[in-house]
Amino acid sequence: MYEVILDACVWVDILVGKRPRHEKACRLYRELRERQYVIKGPMTLYFEIISALRHEREKPCVEGTPMYKSDVRGIDEIEFLALPIDEKFVEKYASLDLPRIRGDSIYLAMAKVDQLDFITEDARNLKVATEFGVRAFKIDEFFIRWQV
Repeated sequence: MYEVILDACVWVDILVGKRPRHEKACRLYRELRERQYVIKGPMTLYFEIISALRHEREKPCVEGTPMYKSDVRGIDEIEFLALPIDEKFVEKYASLDLPRIRGDSIYLAMAKVDQLDFITEDARNLKVATEFGVRAFKIDEFFIRWQV
């Protein structure tokens, strides 16, 4: 069984049809599910995704038209193993001297401790993760790794 962590920006790309990387992110999600990957994330990922979706709804899309509810898939349409932020979680992941990158250090801690691949489209997160010793990829790089 393979496990992987997706950055919140990838989840938003999956959920929002008008984002430029939507098709690529959906393909990644389908491939991960077909290959029976377990996609892990902290329970707080739900809140991060919801916050990002609210932000997306408030800004006009590339064509200058507002985003409609039909442009966004429901959060209930995605599946990931949501890990509760409890004492066990904190003991396991909080002992690292983590780099400071907004709220995303939780993803780096999980990827580092569990030796998981981390997929992001955020250039800064990619750079910091790589420097931190995490196997980090953009979506296209992950496809190359699979040779698809």
